[in-house]
Amino acid sequence: MKLINSPLVQKNKKYILITLICFFLLLFDTLLNNAIVEMSFKYLIQVSFRKMINQEFGNYFSYMYQLIKNNLGAFDYVIIYGTRLYQVYVAILSASGSLFFVDYLKTSSTIEMYRVENKRKFIINKVLFFAAKLGTSIFVSFLLFYILEFLISSTPEWYTPLERELFVDWFGEEIYLNHMYFYYLIDGFIRFFFVPFVLCLFGNCIAILTKRNFDTFVSVNFFYFGFAVLSFPLLRFSWGIYVSPATILCSGAYVDCSTIGCFLIYIMSLISSVIMLSYITRRKEIL
Repeated sequence: MKLINSPLVQKNKKYILITLICFFLLLFDTLLNNAIVEMSFKYLIQVSFRKMINQEFGNYFSYMYQLIKNNLGAFDYVIIYGTRLYQVYVAILSASGSLFFVDYLKTSSTIEMYRVENKRKFIINKVLFFAAKLGTSIFVSFLLFYILEFLISSTPEWYTPLERELFVDWFGEEIYLNHMYFYYLIDGFIRFFFVPFVLCLFGNCIAILTKRNFDTFVSVNFFYFGFAVLSFPLLRFSWGIYVSPATILCSGAYVDCSTIGCFLIYIMSLISSVIMLSYITRRKEIL
């Protein structure tokens, strides 16, 4: 109870909640991919199936243990297929971080602004701080997922490594084949810190301009899903995949995917954020 009520936890409870939500979504995706959710549902609704499982395994938990042990698969399979749905909800989580910034703008920002001389530097630091805080909370959820899968995953006899594209055109396949665990840490940092950081940074700039929850939330999701939809008719071209912000999250699904191409849409977002920040810090009323 002391830990829960500590000032540090209370101050960051929204971000801790983001971490927990993302972590359990990753777990759910893993269980869903391995038919564990389906088998659990079947156990609950089918009496005959439940009797058979109880007779063979003794109870539900023993059955689940064997199911997870036999179906989980190799580390890289779990990491990739256990994070598939992340590309669907990453923009929502990132936009939520920008909503936290809107709340800050409406409450504490004005008081804190009076205490500093360099208001331009102050607002830039706050925009970056809130984006980094959101990115860190999501990355921590990945690290928890990474450690868990490292401990419980197993390599089956039929195992062949999954093909990956991100960074392979820079460092060759050796970085993935010979340093798999390191590779997925770097890959995870890009997907679970860099991507939400950039999206939240974009949302934070919108938040200063509008100070409205709806505009901020919609802007982040419109950028992410809007460009994803726009990329569909452009897939006939070799560069079409790089229009979608989701490409960097599932680069293994494409052949000869360019690493720098995957970053282009986020570089564009960063440039947009810099332009907005430049405008914000040069006007008479910063906030």
